[in-house]
Amino acid sequence: MMHRFRSAGVKAKAVMPWTGMVALGCATTATAAYSTPALAKAAPPLTAIDRSTPEVTLYQYEPCPYCCKTKAVLDFLKVPYNVVEVNPVTKKELKAITDYNKVPVAVVDGQVVPNSSDIISRLQSTSTFDPVTKDWNEWIDMKLVVLMPPNIYRTVPEALQAFQYCLTEGNFTAWERRVSLYTGAAAMVTVAF
Repeated sequence: MMHRFRSAGVKAKAVMPWTGMVALGCATTATAAYSTPALAKAAPPLTAIDRSTPEVTLYQYEPCPYCCKTKAVLDFLKVPYNVVEVNPVTKKELKAITDYNKVPVAVVDGQVVPNSSDIISRLQSTSTFDPVTKDWNEWIDMKLVVLMPPNIYRTVPEALQAFQYCLTEGNFTAWERRVSLYTGAAAMVTVAF
C-alpha cells in the first residue's frame, strides 16, 4: 500500500481554476489536448474551504482518468489519503471490500463509496463549495474525461507505456503484473476507438 499525505486542517482556497487542477492531477497520463482554449473556457472557477479531514483510502488504477480526477480533488482539498493499487485483471483488492468492480472506490471514514462523482460528493460533505460544483463534475465527466483515452492510448506502444506501472506498483505476483500490463493496454486501446 502506498501512502500519500497532504496537510490537513488548513483552510484552503483555490489558486487555479478547476480545469487546471484536474489537468494537473492527470498530468501523468494527460496530453496537451486538455489545455485547448475551448475546454479552458467551458466551466467557471471553483473555490473550497476545508472544514474537517476525513480518513480516506482510494482504490485505483494509476492511469485511470476517473482516479486522476478523484486524486486531484483530494489533493486540492488537502485531504490525506492512502492509495491501494487495484489489479486491473483480477480486481482482488476491490472484491475484499465491495461488489462494485470499477475504480475508483474510496473508503471514506469507514464507508465504501464507489464512483468518482460519488466520492467527490461525499467529500463535499466535509467542505463548502461554490454552487457550481455540480456543473464542474458534469463538465469533467462529459467533456474532459472522455477526451483522455483517445489521447493517452492512441497506439499499442502508448498504451503499453501507460500500463508500465503494472510492473512496479501494487502487491501483484510476476504473472499478475505481465497479464495486467498486456490485458490493460489491449483493453484501453479498444476503449480509445
